[in-house]
Amino acid sequence: LIDLDGFKGVNDALGHAAGDAVLRRVADRLRASCNAGSFPARLGGDEFAVVLPADVDGVGVDRTVQRLLHDLEIVMEGPGHIARVTGTIGIAWSSTAGQDRDRLLRQADAALYVAKRTRKGTAATYRIDADDRQAG
Repeated sequence: LIDLDGFKGVNDALGHAAGDAVLRRVADRLRASCNAGSFPARLGGDEFAVVLPADVDGVGVDRTVQRLLHDLEIVMEGPGHIARVTGTIGIAWSSTAGQDRDRLLRQADAALYVAKRTRKGTAATYRIDADDRQAG
C-alpha cells in the first residue's frame, strides 16, 4: 500500500487542479516503475496499491519499493508556494498461493502505519509474530 505524504498541502496551497495533476503523475509513475505482471491501482483519495507477481522474491520486492520511493517524489510549484509529495509504503507478502487478499491488505495497512509513524517517505514490511498482529 502507498500513501502520499504532503498531498493535502498541494490541495490546500495550490488548489484541487494541482492535486489532480499530482494523482495523474503518481499513476503514470507507478505504471512506469512497475515490472511486467505488476498491477498498480488507486484505491481512493491519495492511497494506491501495487500487487506484484507471485514469482517476485524479496530482492525483487526491495528493488521495486526503492524505485517507487524514488519515483514518487514530486515537487509542485505555484505562485508563492512549493509543495513536496513523497510516498510511504506498507509491504505485505505471502509465499502461499491464494492468500486471503483482505488479510494481506490489513497487513500492508499495519506496515504502512508503522512506516508513517517512524518516518514518512520510507517503507515498512509486515512481520508476523506469534500473535500475527505486529508490523515493523
